[in-house]
Amino acid sequence: MMCGGDLSQHYLGSVSYRLSEWSWQTLNAVIGYPYAVSVAHTDSLPIVSFLFKIFHTLFGMSAWYQFTGLWTLISFILTAIASVLIFRHLFKAKYLIVLSSLLFVLAPIMLDRSFAHATLVAHWLILFTINLYMNNLLSLKEWLYFGLLLFLSLVIHPYFSPMIIMIFLALCAKKFFNREISLATLLKGGIFLSVVSITAILWTCVLNGENAVYGWYGKLSLNLNGLFNPIWSKSLFLNTLPYSSVDPDDAYFGLGLILLLLSLIHI
Repeated sequence: MMCGGDLSQHYLGSVSYRLSEWSWQTLNAVIGYPYAVSVAHTDSLPIVSFLFKIFHTLFGMSAWYQFTGLWTLISFILTAIASVLIFRHLFKAKYLIVLSSLLFVLAPIMLDRSFAHATLVAHWLILFTINLYMNNLLSLKEWLYFGLLLFLSLVIHPYFSPMIIMIFLALCAKKFFNREISLATLLKGGIFLSVVSITAILWTCVLNGENAVYGWYGKLSLNLNGLFNPIWSKSLFLNTLPYSSVDPDDAYFGLGLILLLLSLIHI
């Protein structure tokens, strides 16, 4: 955890937060006294850091305890569960459901993020939202369920929020155009989700005085071929394709998922 790089930043941000005094801005950590910054900006898993600060305060748990391994394990388990729920819509044979789910759990990008950006292994947020779409229901229960997923995405990493919002909007659009849900219901649901979002954003203090000018734009951008280009993930079957970024991100699906997606295309 102290070898430098992103993992050290995430860890030290969480430790600084847990050692800081409690304040009304509950997710602010004192880093470089007297300045405070939200643990969301140090990518230190705000919701988990908050829980471990409670453990540190009430039960004397060491503030230096690292939870990255535990969080990664939980994320892999939740990813497996969400994958199984999705593939139950597509297959009846249990062995096909299990094998297909392994393609998500063992996806190169999942394994890669486990050792670099722990917050970004929460792929289960996207998968549970996809399962919500595939369930094709939109009652009060589904609105509350998605509200929870949206809140979790914002207090884990807002990176996931636009993705799951787009999936949920697709479900809402389908229900509306099929005349299964009224405009009034959509407006009420939108107000509810707006309140959830504002609450999460205010709680994480993510808007507190962050200078966004770093000169990193374009350096870590995703190339158009990023989903099937094994830039960092070494593939036994596919060679690395050309890319334009100085230090490109890697979102390689893996040959298994690529073949699975191709098999789902109806000709």
